[in-house]
Amino acid sequence: MRGADWAQEEWQRVGLRKRRKNKRIDAKEMEDLVTKLRVERPNKPYGWTVIQSHLVKALEEHFGFTLTSTALQILKSYITTETRKQASEDLYEPKPPAYFQWEKMKKIWDNLWSPAPRGEMETRHKVVCVSYICYVTGARTKEACEVMIEDLEEKTEDNETFLRMPL
Repeated sequence: MRGADWAQEEWQRVGLRKRRKNKRIDAKEMEDLVTKLRVERPNKPYGWTVIQSHLVKALEEHFGFTLTSTALQILKSYITTETRKQASEDLYEPKPPAYFQWEKMKKIWDNLWSPAPRGEMETRHKVVCVSYICYVTGARTKEACEVMIEDLEEKTEDNETFLRMPL
């Protein structure tokens, strides 16, 4: 079951009636939903935000309820917790932007790495390293430049060693 239909059925399973007098969902009801919720884990951690939007959409459009700010905050914190829990368990390969093809970036990196008639090699090598890290991880340049050696950690998975950066 997908989308808002799943959210409607899940909320009904938990015990919320469609025709009730109070049309506001408070913190206690949201806590009940979050503790009793049966969710099929999404393939990627960002799928949790889609689940959150479907729940809110079902509550507001189908049931006609409004969420209090505390109820919405409880739902957001639950989704954030589940996202972080799933993201910490496995390594997920980020997707580079579609408009930067690997072949084109490789040509740029090769040209920057090669000796130039003018300019320092060290600066050009730094540009190549930072842009490569940003391309592979999806990080912003400032984030990649602020990473300290002490913040890096090694992680081994299936006989492959990865370097985890706090980006």
